[in-house]
Amino acid sequence: MPSLHKIFLILPCLLVLILGGCSSVKLQDPFYSADEITRADLLSGRGLFGDGDGRVSLPDDHVMALDDTMWTYLAKNDTRSHGRSYQVRNLMRLMVDQENLGMVYDMSKTYTARDAFHNSRGNCLAFGFLYAAFGRAQGLDISFREVEVPPQWDKVEGELYFFSRHVNLKVHLGVNQYFIVDFDKLNYKPHYRSWKISDKKAFALYLIPLVLILGGCSSVKLQDPFYSADEITRADLLSGRGLFGDGDGRVSLPDDHVMALDDTMWTYLAKNDTRSHGRSYQVRNLMRLMVDQENLGMVYDMSKTYTARDAFHNSRGNCLAFGFLYAAFGRAQGLDISFREVEVPPQWDKVEGELYFFSRHVNLKVHLGVNQYFIVDFDKLNYKPHYRSWKISDKKAFALYYSNIGTDYLLEEDFKNAFRYFAKALELWPQDSAIWSNIGVLFRKMDKYDYAEKAYFIAMEHNESQNSVFTNLSVLYDRMGQIKKAEYYFQVAQEHQKKNPFYRYHQALEAFQIGDYALTLDHLKAALKRDEDVYEFHALLVETYIKLGDQGRANKARAKAVKLLK
Repeated sequence: MPSLHKIFLILPCLLVLILGGCSSVKLQDPFYSADEITRADLLSGRGLFGDGDGRVSLPDDHVMALDDTMWTYLAKNDTRSHGRSYQVRNLMRLMVDQENLGMVYDMSKTYTARDAFHNSRGNCLAFGFLYAAFGRAQGLDISFREVEVPPQWDKVEGELYFFSRHVNLKVHLGVNQYFIVDFDKLNYKPHYRSWKISDKKAFALYLIPLVLILGGCSSVKLQDPFYSADEITRADLLSGRGLFGDGDGRVSLPDDHVMALDDTMWTYLAKNDTRSHGRSYQVRNLMRLMVDQENLGMVYDMSKTYTARDAFHNSRGNCLAFGFLYAAFGRAQGLDISFREVEVPPQWDKVEGELYFFSRHVNLKVHLGVNQYFIVDFDKLNYKPHYRSWKISDKKAFALYYSNIGTDYLLEEDFKNAFRYFAKALELWPQDSAIWSNIGVLFRKMDKYDYAEKAYFIAMEHNESQNSVFTNLSVLYDRMGQIKKAEYYFQVAQEHQKKNPFYRYHQALEAFQIGDYALTLDHLKAALKRDEDVYEFHALLVETYIKLGDQGRANKARAKAVKLLK
């Protein structure tokens, strides 16, 4: 077959592409007679699978059925006595908040409502089935909608290309009153065109072979691991047995009392107790107590991951350190404070040798009342209010602390303490892909290649789009002499980077710095095709058009950038 012939699977419907909204394609006559095979023949399966002339039996997975456990969970959280707007929001909280189901968006998991509930994860269809099943059980009027997302064609193997589709929900409250419920906040934009589809059509998307309809995202075909998947368990990875000369005993894990206050801190807080004032005053005053020079005079230092106690006594720290201290002080004065992870534009920072760091960011939300809150963020240089964020539990915030400390020990080649801190982080947050990847790097540097491979595969179970894992796997297989596997995952990593709008923005910055403005523009256009609502992209586009002498386009880009800041 000529190399130009590529098979695109656009499922579940066979579509004739209408180009530019008006032109059509003239179809040539088929090679085989159009009357030889009927639709019924295609869908019967007769003679295809060795079943004689009988029709192949079709599945019935009861896509939106609730089991007894789900009915019990729903009964405990019945909000039908409240208004419907409250019901809509509360149902989302019941699904995604960590103190409830704590569901994770996983593009590779197309589940029924029942499986989504019990696995606490799923893609847009799985989330939609569960939310709609719960919502309808509580009297909400909910319909499915297919969304016209920007097309992405993703090659997975050989000649196969997959085309992604996306589904969300519309909750009808009254005449011209509704909520759109979408669980893929990274890829969905409110201006995307959408249309109502029936339950049957939504079920049809579920029943097509799963890998062909991943909700808004593509799946990666993983090669078989080099080592047997059953030889090493998660428990083996996290026990430390046999790794550090401690015999068969489990390595002890740290407990750094991340948010504990000592006597000096309690005394400082007592001198500045503002509980008699309003909560808005408390929030601002607590910030002054931490950063004003006449008080603690704390300095933001992204390299210092401290406990609340160490942040206080060193008067410095990164977003976690500031967050731990502010939350500890605020809660001691009666404030309701939660941690939030923030989706900041990714940055790749080389620190030494072959190691690159990928940054994550955490801030705080102080709850004052219904729809009243303050966002407290100490990194004013890099944080923007429009960045997407989500609540994480204290345990998950602590896990990020232990992972950071583990990374510090890894850089010092103190492998035992690096392991202790990574293992503690995974004890607190066993589903975090990045931490599994980090401990995989540790095992690889210790020449424990079987352990490293297992850790990377676990990382991909939890987040198949974590590009750093593909890169790490490629490096691992290169060390092992498994050149084909190394090249495969290197190519996967490259393909994922090309699809990442922030990576293309990063490339645009590099091109701009060396004065290649045409290349800068190419990278920015690629980034904007993926995400047109990022202020930084348009801001750099303004500067690029100015350098290229195109003031008209620069003005248009500036207008878009300004609009995004409103």
